[in-house]
Amino acid sequence: MHLGGTHRMKYLILSMVALLTSGCAAVVVASTAVVLTEEFQDNAITVTVEHDAEFVWASAKSSLAHMTEAMIHPDEDLKHAVTTIEGAEVNVEVRNWNTGETQVRVLAKKFMVYKHDLANRVCNIIAKDLQYVSPN
Repeated sequence: MHLGGTHRMKYLILSMVALLTSGCAAVVVASTAVVLTEEFQDNAITVTVEHDAEFVWASAKSSLAHMTEAMIHPDEDLKHAVTTIEGAEVNVEVRNWNTGETQVRVLAKKFMVYKHDLANRVCNIIAKDLQYVSPN
């Protein structure tokens, strides 16, 4: 296939634009993750439980499903889920903490205002549900 000078230039420009936009998308995703991490550190309600992280993650998703009819958007690799409860965006993160312990962190925000009472209730429900379920 022979491309004329004008076609070659258009192809080169389109290729460069595609490379730049894909790089920008990666930067946006990375910067969003950093902001979310800082939000969790500063504003999340946290509970530590004595269960395996995989078990807690499965239980937390089940608890969320019982709290809302909205779609739950989980990230299985990061053990992080986002959903809507009572009109607020709720983020739940499960992570290994100490040996034999797992930390559940919940952040709730509605109209750019942190809803600590809602996050506290969600955190308590997740912890309470864990009491009634055996990991075996």
